[in-house]
Amino acid sequence: MFTLGFITGAASVFVSISATAAATAAPVRRPKRVPNVQRAALFGYIEEEQLLHNGGNFGRVLDAGTGLHSLRWMQTVLLDERGRNSDPDGVRITSFVGITADPTMQRKVEKEARKLQIPYGKGGGTNNHSKNEFLIGNWFPSKDKDTGDDADADADADAENERSNTIADLSTYFIKKGETFDTIIVDYLIGAMDAFSPYKQDMLLPMLAQLLTPSTGRLYLIGMEPVPDILPSDASNLFCKVTRVRDAIIKLGTLQDADTHTHHLQHRPYREYPLAWIQRQLASRDTYLREIASKKLYLKYVHHNIMNQLNVARYNLQFIPTAYVSTTLDGNTDHTRNNTTRVAMEALLKDLEQESKFITEHAKNKMVSSNSFDYIIVAERISKYEEWKLNYITSTSSTTNYILELVVGVVLFCNMVLIVTYIILPKMKSNPPKHSSDDHSNNTSNKENKKKHKNKKKSS
Repeated sequence: MFTLGFITGAASVFVSISATAAATAAPVRRPKRVPNVQRAALFGYIEEEQLLHNGGNFGRVLDAGTGLHSLRWMQTVLLDERGRNSDPDGVRITSFVGITADPTMQRKVEKEARKLQIPYGKGGGTNNHSKNEFLIGNWFPSKDKDTGDDADADADADAENERSNTIADLSTYFIKKGETFDTIIVDYLIGAMDAFSPYKQDMLLPMLAQLLTPSTGRLYLIGMEPVPDILPSDASNLFCKVTRVRDAIIKLGTLQDADTHTHHLQHRPYREYPLAWIQRQLASRDTYLREIASKKLYLKYVHHNIMNQLNVARYNLQFIPTAYVSTTLDGNTDHTRNNTTRVAMEALLKDLEQESKFITEHAKNKMVSSNSFDYIIVAERISKYEEWKLNYITSTSSTTNYILELVVGVVLFCNMVLIVTYIILPKMKSNPPKHSSDDHSNNTSNKENKKKHKNKKKSS
């Protein structure tokens, strides 16, 4: 046992020293990638990490919240039907599945795919034999529309999956298919979830981890540090004000039912999450993911970028009602009152546009900052063995405590049995009690004392 332990320890030390020497002698050269797409710095970093990971092969990719930017990037490294592309470093995607919860976005990405000549199947696909797909769906199950029952919702989902590329419950859909992915791209998805699946952001990463190939599967998460509510200088505070006004207009937008005159929220604004929050989620034992690397890219805005946000706000002005129809308790129309909120917000947007022109014109390089940044996190799926160890050894603290308490109890019981068997019982056998002689002498003395006492009474 000692010899085996010594040899094993020596071997591990030797391997460690050799690995350190090799790393010192030949440092890994980080490849530099600048893809010819928008947000090149973000996607370039992802390509660099994948080259270091396994030579740049992304394999089958799940774009968990697809959009035009991620689609255009995937097209630059996607293999054609003959399994080839023109990338000099061998960066490649064999096939992909693009997911969106918005039918409008699905139409946009399919139109862009046709423009970029990307073959895709299912639904309105251009090639039924292609493994590339665009699916509409939600990562979280919903209640049945008619009965509100989960079982009915599952039955409806299965029927819907057969008919089209609309998937009611994406996680269940992929698990039933037994499909896993080599790479998952999460491109601003957690920030967008507040508009489609609010209050479930913490559930997304554990769900996606189930769809990654164990040990080798990688997840690339792109997010944005939330824009602060307010900053001290006028230049840095400009984008903060624009963000607050944009979100306020989106929240004020409602749709009024023509029959009941009740109001429903038209949209929910996106809600970004900080880098530290994502890292805490990855560190949780439930995700089965291990953070490998991360990078920050600080943001600066020109007037054109600010105008894009103001135009989003202007588009949503149409959903702010100009009048409210009040109703009584019995459902009858009471009166109509004017709402001047839309006019006031429109004037505020004009003021912000003029303020943006002035501030950016006088700013350094005509750009302003908001102390926010884009970030990329690289995470890897742990192995099946590590998952087992996590589930049954480290993470199950209650079971571990129970086993420890049981072991301690058994040890104490065995010790008590040994003490009684080998110490107490032998002593009792070697020194038996002498109760009979002592009792006899005591009885005799008691009788004599009684006789003496009676004699004294008679004499007296």
